[in-house]
Amino acid sequence: MNRNGIYAFSFGLSSLLLQGCFETPVSNAEDPVLATAAAVAAAAPDLIFTSAAITAATASGFNYSYTIKNQGTAGIADLYNVSIQNFYSANTVFNDAGDAPAGGSILGVHVALAAGASYSGTFHSSGALPAGMNYLTFKIDWGGIVAESNETNNTRALLARADLRFTAAAVTGSSASGVNYSYTIRNQGGVGIADLYNVSIQNFYSANTIFNDAGDIAAGGSILGVHVALAAGASYSGTFHSSGAIPAGKPYLTFKIDWGDIVAESNESNNTYALLVQPDLLFASAVITAHTATQVKYNYTIKNNGTIAIADLYNVSIQNFYSANTVFNDAGDVAAGGSILGVHVALAAGATYSGSFYGSGSVPAGMSYLTFKIDWGSIVAESNEGNNTQALAIP
Repeated sequence: MNRNGIYAFSFGLSSLLLQGCFETPVSNAEDPVLATAAAVAAAAPDLIFTSAAITAATASGFNYSYTIKNQGTAGIADLYNVSIQNFYSANTVFNDAGDAPAGGSILGVHVALAAGASYSGTFHSSGALPAGMNYLTFKIDWGGIVAESNETNNTRALLARADLRFTAAAVTGSSASGVNYSYTIRNQGGVGIADLYNVSIQNFYSANTIFNDAGDIAAGGSILGVHVALAAGASYSGTFHSSGAIPAGKPYLTFKIDWGDIVAESNESNNTYALLVQPDLLFASAVITAHTATQVKYNYTIKNNGTIAIADLYNVSIQNFYSANTVFNDAGDVAAGGSILGVHVALAAGATYSGSFYGSGSVPAGMSYLTFKIDWGSIVAESNEGNNTQALAIP
């Protein structure tokens, strides 16, 4: 602290006025005014919400539990007149433009809250959640009863709608009349769904993973038909099916939960799922076992890399070419025979089958590779027709 002193020296009838500036450090202890100001600034309450959760939802409002904490350095003598105010909102911002008031009240409890202490209670909002508003936002000490060190951290927001999505699905079987699949849905919203009974699933066969895309073919649907409540954060697993054979060029089954919009959700765009519903044949391995003047023999393993079984491999064929490079049936290649597999074997999704085959005829000069293709005759409608070939260097 700077103190300025003014000193006068008299010389006869004349006076010389000298002004001198002197710096003298002064501590808070020496100045009771400063000490009091510092103490007041340092010691103040600060209310925040440390947790909150919706406990019930009805047409007339929401019940929620909460915990507040005084994270300041001074106690609050009584919480009785401290209030909470609610707003329904399209976002997490309290009392934002367009928000709808949802009631409020004083806490009404004679409770002191020391510095660092917490208090838990229950509260409620008033009125149904308006369309387009997904959040319940609220503020502690709406009336400004408590003089806080920080008045900007008193709010909280809770997601006040359900949100359905698929977390898993898998093909369990298929036939000429459709595809069976298992699924799991989850309510990742902030409130429960009272009953899944009338929540529906709708199916489409598609050329891609987009639900109900241009050119998709409807594949049936139905309500779930189960009296099951789905709490916030809970999951439900079931089975479902599509109707009709998988159309050519439509390797995906896409489906949507809550097709009929029975559930008002916070996010209506995440309700779909897509499953690959065709086989996919490829060579998992191949190796040449013998080379004679008239044959190149090899062992092979094919795999159904798709999600649908192949009922019978009997008419699935292999075709061979001698080639100057690894490209199957390239310009200049020489046909080296082929045949159907001729085995009554079903190949489930993910399963493999091993056999042996051969290229016929002597290897032409300049042709150092044997190339071959599974399902040369396109008996199997596959999700990927571009991965059916293999090439082996001829020793």
